[in-house]
Amino acid sequence: MKKRTAAYLIDIAEQIKQCSALESKQIAFIPRLMATTSLPVSKPRENEFIRRNGNRTLTMLASREVGLPYGAMPRLALCAITTLSKQCQSRVVSLGPSTADFLNLMGKASTGGRNGSLTYAREQLKRLLSCTIQVTERSEQRWDIASLRVAQSASLLWQPASPFRWQSRLVLSDEFFQHTQQSAIPVDLRVLHACGHYPLAMDIYCWLTYRFYSLKRPVTIPWGELMVQFGNSYQRDAHFRDRFRSALARVGLFYPQARFVVVQCGVRLFPSPTHIPPKDLSCYLRNGG
Repeated sequence: MKKRTAAYLIDIAEQIKQCSALESKQIAFIPRLMATTSLPVSKPRENEFIRRNGNRTLTMLASREVGLPYGAMPRLALCAITTLSKQCQSRVVSLGPSTADFLNLMGKASTGGRNGSLTYAREQLKRLLSCTIQVTERSEQRWDIASLRVAQSASLLWQPASPFRWQSRLVLSDEFFQHTQQSAIPVDLRVLHACGHYPLAMDIYCWLTYRFYSLKRPVTIPWGELMVQFGNSYQRDAHFRDRFRSALARVGLFYPQARFVVVQCGVRLFPSPTHIPPKDLSCYLRNGG
């Protein structure tokens, strides 16, 4: 993996400024749940994970033997799976002829060994595809719940003697497939790759570009709400605020059109352009990706 030095980040930001995601063929898609709630950042101690965003609650459940997904890898995997399904308009998704190819699709280098990226990718895919996701929405008048898995079935073939000869295929659940086709959020894949070591920055980028689709007037998001949505790995409010400011500044480097300001009580958002302009998205979809 390339080191995320200041020079490297500035170079990526300049590339994004000079060449659109459409021109560089870097338009990708994320499921809406990635933009409205956040996955675990670090390894959870329990097999139940809960995140809240306003009236929406995300609950992830996993068996004790497998555990919950965490970190950047499942975020990038969800993006890759959603994008592939969106492109082929099919529930059947191929993850490529090798583990290395799938890792490259996620902007990750392939390394072997017990602690290498090949082993980590296999473990996180197992966790992601094994867990159950529940989304509940509540109001004074009603309560709704939807349960889904990413895949109805999966075949992750692994040959220890020759790990690069890996063939894998997913059959997406009908519920997740409908998410990919009807409500997926377009993003610039270069931003996710550049933030590939920083899950909080990935979450903030996805959240901002989603919020700006419908934001018509300035709004202030209190620190308490941000903590509930993003702060699953922070014990102290002050620590979370420092990390959030840092991650927000990182996102602003790649997404300068985003208008926001950090205030004492939280973060104030102003109506801003989406990161993928509607005309570019229309062109992408019209040409079949």
